[in-house]
Amino acid sequence: MKFTYSEKFVLVLIALLLVANALLISIKQPKIDWLGYGIGISTALGMLALAQFYRTVRKGNNERIALAITAAGLFILFTIAGSVFNYLLLPLSNQPIDRTLVEIDARYFGYNWQRWVIFIADYPTANTIMRTVYISSLPQLIIAVIYLGFTNQPRRLDIFMIASTTSALFAILIWSMFPSAGPAGYWDVPADIEAQAGIIVNTAYGAELYRIFAEGVTLISPKDALGLIGFPSYHTVMAILSCYAFFHSKWLRLPILLINLTMVPAILIHGGHNLSDMLAGLVLAIFCLSVTRVYLNSMRPTHSTQAVK
Repeated sequence: MKFTYSEKFVLVLIALLLVANALLISIKQPKIDWLGYGIGISTALGMLALAQFYRTVRKGNNERIALAITAAGLFILFTIAGSVFNYLLLPLSNQPIDRTLVEIDARYFGYNWQRWVIFIADYPTANTIMRTVYISSLPQLIIAVIYLGFTNQPRRLDIFMIASTTSALFAILIWSMFPSAGPAGYWDVPADIEAQAGIIVNTAYGAELYRIFAEGVTLISPKDALGLIGFPSYHTVMAILSCYAFFHSKWLRLPILLINLTMVPAILIHGGHNLSDMLAGLVLAIFCLSVTRVYLNSMRPTHSTQAVK
C-alpha cells in the first residue's frame, strides 16, 4: 500500500483517535450505533481501496484520482473518529465559560446574540441564505479535498489535510478545558421569534448542550450528533480552510470567498456563536495553516507529495 506523507500523518491521527475511543468506551461503556457509523466507515474504506487500485495497479496519469479519493476517504474516517471522541469526553468536569464570553463580547464589541436574532427575524430571504451557507461548511471541505486532488495540487492538499485535522483536534481539546455551548445556551429568545428566524442553534439546542455537558450521553449515534464545540468556532476554521483550498482557482476563488464572507453572520446567528468564538477560530486556523506550511517546507518536497510504501 502506498500513501503520501500527509496521508500517513492523517492515518496516524485516526489510529490515535481509535485507540483513545476504545479506551474511553471500555471505561464509560456507552451504547454505540455501530450500524450508523458502519455505513460511513465502509464507504470511506471502499474509497481508500479504490484509491490504492488507481495508485498501484492503474498507474500513469491516475495519481490525481488517487489523491482525491484518498483524501476524501481519510476525511470521512477522521470526522467519524473525531466526532465519537468528542462525545466520549462527556460529561465535562469543567463549568461552561459562556457567561464570560458573552460579557467579553458585550464589553469590547457591543455584540448581543439575542438582539441580532430578533433583528434578522424580519429578513427571511437573508436568513434563508445564511442558513444554507451555514449548512454548507462540511460539504465545502469534502469538495475542497476532491478539487485539490483532481487538479493535481498535492502540496496544497498536504497542507489542507494536516491543518484541518490538527485544528479539529486542537478545537476539541480546547473546548474540553474551556467548554462553551454558545450564546444560544445563555440567552432566552421568544419562541415565535426563533420560529420566524428559523435559527439552527436555538435556545432549545443550547439547553440540550448544557444537559449533556453535565449528564453525558448513553447512546452515541451519527443520527443524534450535535455540534458540541462553542469555543473556538470550528465553522470559522472550516470557512478559512475552504478559502485557502480554492485561493488559486481563477473561477472558484471569488464565489468561495463570497460564500464564506456570508458565513460570518451565519456562524454568529445560525451557529449560535459569540464573536469571541470566531476570533479564537480565526487564530486557530491561521496557527495551524502557518505551522503546517513551515513544517512541510522544512522537509524535502518528495516526502509530502510522493506516495511511498
